[in-house]
Amino acid sequence: MSSIKYIRKIIEVESRLGFMFVPAKGQNLLPNQNSKVKVHCIGKKETTFSLTYNAEYNRIFGLTKWYRDNNIQEGTFIDVAIKNGEVILKTQTSKKSETKTTSLQKPTINTSNIPSGAKGNIVEDRIKELILLLGEGVLNVYKPVIDNEGIDLVALKNGQFHPIFLQIKSRYTAYKEQKLILTLSKNFKAHHSYYLVGVSFNPITMEVEEPILMVPSKELLDKAIQMSDGKYRVTASLKPSSNDQWQPYMVSKEKFIAILFEKFTNLEIHYT
Repeated sequence: MSSIKYIRKIIEVESRLGFMFVPAKGQNLLPNQNSKVKVHCIGKKETTFSLTYNAEYNRIFGLTKWYRDNNIQEGTFIDVAIKNGEVILKTQTSKKSETKTTSLQKPTINTSNIPSGAKGNIVEDRIKELILLLGEGVLNVYKPVIDNEGIDLVALKNGQFHPIFLQIKSRYTAYKEQKLILTLSKNFKAHHSYYLVGVSFNPITMEVEEPILMVPSKELLDKAIQMSDGKYRVTASLKPSSNDQWQPYMVSKEKFIAILFEKFTNLEIHYT
């Protein structure tokens, strides 16, 4: 079987969402339909993954952790080889990429003066991108014109008319504190298709951090603390070593999308 080698310069959306685009010269060496491919990632250490290749959009998904572990950001150069249907990715050190990495170590903007509503919109847009891109063209997402029910995003699966409703809560300081402290309205209502998504947003990298908190609304009301003013409080540790009650709901970006697919399947069975 033919093989090919080339150099890929990572663009911003690839580093942010953890995928890699395969150019035309490499597409013929990969499956012509969505499937798993073996990807050998060589950086600080060598690891082999079975990752999703989307043949429609020509993207390899699931690289978030490898990007993060190897500090791969916008402008980083990656040596790519495709042989026998397998992909080999190797980090490439260059002055240009080192300079880029160094420049991203410090915040480029001061977010303290940005209104909380604007900050919320930024994170909601990031979650929309995750659903659209990692949903591989099968999932769609909508934003209500008026947010008076605590619903920030409405997700749908193509061909199915049973939505999943998401309330997105974010903290811009959680990456420092390693803790998500979220406050919900006293009017928060539970529904089998309604979920809380708690996000730590890092203002240095301008990215949604992992893990993401995803809690069914019914279980949230059972576990959250109701304060004296009637509002609900969620305090969840972001430390991997934590064993608090929220850890079963901490998921990666890929797992977040996988849960959505699972919920849509359950809804389809329930309403058919």
